[in-house]
Amino acid sequence: MSRTVKIVIGTVIVLLLGWYLASPYIALHQMRTAAENRDAEALSEHIDFPALKEDLKASFSAKMMAEAAKAQSDEPFAAAGSALAMAMIGPMIDAMIDAMVTPQAVAMMMKGEKPSPTNMAEQSSEPQREPNVSASYKGLNTFAVTVSEPEDQTSSFKLIFKRHGFFNWKLTSAELPM
Repeated sequence: MSRTVKIVIGTVIVLLLGWYLASPYIALHQMRTAAENRDAEALSEHIDFPALKEDLKASFSAKMMAEAAKAQSDEPFAAAGSALAMAMIGPMIDAMIDAMVTPQAVAMMMKGEKPSPTNMAEQSSEPQREPNVSASYKGLNTFAVTVSEPEDQTSSFKLIFKRHGFFNWKLTSAELPM
């Protein structure tokens, strides 16, 4: 093998490795651009909606179970009440998450806004303060983006991305402040 061929192969490998490592940052930039342009279709390409909805439903259910466990220690009939509440509230939470996990809601989160049913409808045009955003690998195929308000670090949340294919990333879960 000639020296030129070795240099070309080495260069191609370095470029592919660089692209492989930079791919979540590229996906994040594309999502931000789509959110700023309010391009729901482009934003949707980077979101695994079924996985995100299931993750959020599991998080809310776990939080409710933890609250119910606290109540059970205080009251003898709390277990029955908690079971009844879970049966009634569970479908409401599922419907709420289905309504909230939309490209528009994710666009709001990408801009550091907290989506809720009321502000989803109004979409204010006033400029928002720029949130603090940090991004890092959590593994070879997992990438986390932490978004927080500049003056309130306690209300931060994480958006977790998983690799789909060799260079593509999709938002699959979120760690929201409860």
